[in-house]
Amino acid sequence: MHDIRLAIGLIGFLSVAAFFLVVRLLRDRSPHLQTSLALGIVITIFLYVEYVWDQLWIVKWIPLPSVIVLSNWFPIFLAGLGGWVWLRFGQGRGRGLVVVGIILIAAIGSLFYFVAGGPPNCKSEWDYPRHTDEYVLHLQTTPHTCSAAAAATLLGTVGVPATEGEMAELCLTRSGSSFFGLPISPAGTTWLGLYHGMASKLHGSGYRVVLFEGSTSQIEELAKMHPVLLCCQLEPEMAELLPQYVSEDGWIPGTSHSVVYLGRFRDGHHVGAPSRGWERWSDQDLELLWTGQGLRMLQVNPKSNSTD
Repeated sequence: MHDIRLAIGLIGFLSVAAFFLVVRLLRDRSPHLQTSLALGIVITIFLYVEYVWDQLWIVKWIPLPSVIVLSNWFPIFLAGLGGWVWLRFGQGRGRGLVVVGIILIAAIGSLFYFVAGGPPNCKSEWDYPRHTDEYVLHLQTTPHTCSAAAAATLLGTVGVPATEGEMAELCLTRSGSSFFGLPISPAGTTWLGLYHGMASKLHGSGYRVVLFEGSTSQIEELAKMHPVLLCCQLEPEMAELLPQYVSEDGWIPGTSHSVVYLGRFRDGHHVGAPSRGWERWSDQDLELLWTGQGLRMLQVNPKSNSTD
């Protein structure tokens, strides 16, 4: 987790720099220019939330395991806004000091949003395939660790040993917490947290992790080399039309769930669901449940068979 601490330090440094930069640039400027900059920061925050926050494509621009922290720019924007408040309300006197303090707390909270707290207390449970003895499925032992368990299973398919508990820590899986009703850390595992865990664990293994988006017509081809991890979700409207997914299969409408996809098996799809074990899904199951997002592993720098 050393990379996460370095990333937090970098974002923290940039946030402090943003505060003093705004103060320096606007100190002798007109109130109109100061207000225009503040409005620009607010608009940028909205654009960031809409088009950048928690988006998979950001990995292409920041291909580092710590992208979950490095792509969190809320502290920088809030620090810049704090610099404007500092000037606008008399450089921290009176109510300005209170507002700056609130913004400072919000900036610190957003900086540690994904890393606050610790992983859930995991155990070790497995399910063995019914039709093949090639892979062992790690079962989730807490309500929040389906992604961590699926990641451990996926790593095992390329000979990288891992446990649910280890991956919960590396994937920044959290049980979720709040302070006076305000969320301090999210429950479960984010996609960028999952990317961090997989990328960290695969370092030096000859494999790298890739987040992808696709359709059900492509999934079989993607899984031919290695199994893939799929993000699935039962939409509330589909739960009303097909209640058996809730009553019989245990799906929670609107809640994301990670599964491991091995490929087509006879007349169905061989899927490992950490909450239920190995299952055979129909084409309809895959079409309804898969969100179109997933994670796969690609081999890089294959190990040579030479003994030289």
